[in-house]
Amino acid sequence: MEKLEFDKSTGTITKYIGEESNVTIPSKIDDIPVISIGHRTFMFCKSIKSISIPDSVTSIGDSAFAFCESLESIIIPDSVTTIDDCAFFNCKSLKSVTIPDSVKTIGICAFDYCSSLESFVIPNGITTIGADTFHCCTSLKNVTIPNSVTKIGEEAFVGCTSLESIIIPDGVTFIGKGAFAFCESLKSVSLPGSVDIEPIAFWECPAKINHR
Repeated sequence: MEKLEFDKSTGTITKYIGEESNVTIPSKIDDIPVISIGHRTFMFCKSIKSISIPDSVTSIGDSAFAFCESLESIIIPDSVTTIDDCAFFNCKSLKSVTIPDSVKTIGICAFDYCSSLESFVIPNGITTIGADTFHCCTSLKNVTIPNSVTKIGEEAFVGCTSLESIIIPDGVTFIGKGAFAFCESLKSVSLPGSVDIEPIAFWECPAKINHR
């Protein structure tokens, strides 16, 4: 595909130079499988509204889609295991993300400032929700946290002003500093009986916190 720069030695797409609104990444380029979307590949591609990722891809690099401000939805295929730091940073039109249980790592700030994102199902198998993962996702109302999660990082959900309730599963043993700070609509929090909560984890939240 002539508008994609491709490293044949690693199977990594390294840069996109087009201006299309709908982009389809091929599964092979010159008969070589595409296995990775690299560091900052689509960064600042403000024309892209949708993108199709083939099931040959196993990783999405850091800041791969950062500042794709027109991107509205994306489906991650079952082949992907890793979404790196800041992968979708400031994708402010992103409303829908489908992530399969094959994904075992989501990096810090992965969906930071995705201000149109309304709901999110964290894949079963994720053990840590990293720092600032959903920072200032101001439209986020519903989050499903799987039983596999043991740690919620610092400021993971800070400024999620539309979030109304959250159920923290029994496996969670640590909630970081400011994890749910300034979640001003948060009214209900259900916590396991024993969990280490760092200072100001629920700062400026009106939530009633219930320990099960």
